Amino acid sequence: MAHDLLNACLVDGDSEQLKRERKIRRRALAISISLQAIALAAILLMPLLGKPAAISWNIVPVPPYYSRPTPVHVVAAQVPQKRHIVEELFAPTSIPTRINPNPQPPDPGDDSVPFNGAGINVPGATPIGETRATTQPPPPTEPKPKTPPIVHFSHIDASKLVSRIDPNYPVLAKQIGKSGKVELHAMIGEDGTIQSLEAVSGDPIFFASAMQAVRQWRYTPTMLNGQAVKVDTYITVIYNMTR
Repeated sequence: MAHDLLNACLVDGDSEQLKRERKIRRRALAISISLQAIALAAILLMPLLGKPAAISWNIVPVPPYYSRPTPVHVVAAQVPQKRHIVEELFAPTSIPTRINPNPQPPDPGDDSVPFNGAGINVPGATPIGETRATTQPPPPTEPKPKTPPIVHFSHIDASKLVSRIDPNYPVLAKQIGKSGKVELHAMIGEDGTIQSLEAVSGDPIFFASAMQAVRQWRYTPTMLNGQAVKVDTYITVIYNMTR
């Protein structure tokens, strides 16, 4: 009889202990599920509540480029040489027997050469009365005005940028968390302003934003032998968003 009561007490004690263990396990499972749900919600809401990351600029500096000045072309004017007129006296071929005391003046329309035509075939001789036009040297040509040279850089030095406007991050790219970069071909004038700009590569979603900002940039004028020159270069704009 006593043995049966002892067994009943032991069995009842084991049943209560099992109930307590089940209760503890259920409580631990509920706490674990709640903590996991809270952690998952925090991971999903953090990007929406956080501030967007700043845009980083990675511009590789390039050493300055110098070119030799264009040599000046000098045109030499040719001065014609003066020809010497050979004048010689010739002896008469015959002696007249009678001298005319009243000689007649020569006919102005007569172009014959005196002294019976002697000396016509002498090389270099010039007939009397013939005039020779003097050849004038051609006027020297005026040098054409020099056009300012253009210096080509693969990428311009970032230290020359004196005024920069940060591009706006496109709304669509920000919503989808998209990053990228744009390569622009630019012509910088003598005063440091952007004269021409075109996109050559990159993601088209960033083209309009990059070109609108870079058109307002200002650079220090590039000098070559004391003269301001144009610069043909490329500018890279990088868009980077950290989730």
